[in-house]
Amino acid sequence: AMFDEALYCLRNCTNSGTMSTLQAEKVLQCFPQNLRTSSAFVAADMINALCIATEFDKSTHRTYFMRIIRGIALEFLEEATSSRDRICSTPCDRLVRSSLC
Repeated sequence: AMFDEALYCLRNCTNSGTMSTLQAEKVLQCFPQNLRTSSAFVAADMINALCIATEFDKSTHRTYFMRIIRGIALEFLEEATSSRDRICSTPCDRLVRSSLC
């Protein structure tokens, strides 16, 4: 729920181009590590809204941000989600034997 509220605030309470790249980086570091109540689609929406709210010197920097950061973040979230699913669906002793945890 907090992730959805943060997305709402970013979309509706932040003017375009008012955040610094350092602030955007801090927001990205706060992304949830498991998506029990959200999805990768909501995370992608958050990255899009973050891109709009962040001030960039050049349009090429914005494009770089969108392509690279979105790819990295979504890959991380996908991996975190699949890891959580494996852990939740597999008996703990089998995970330990196969050195997954």
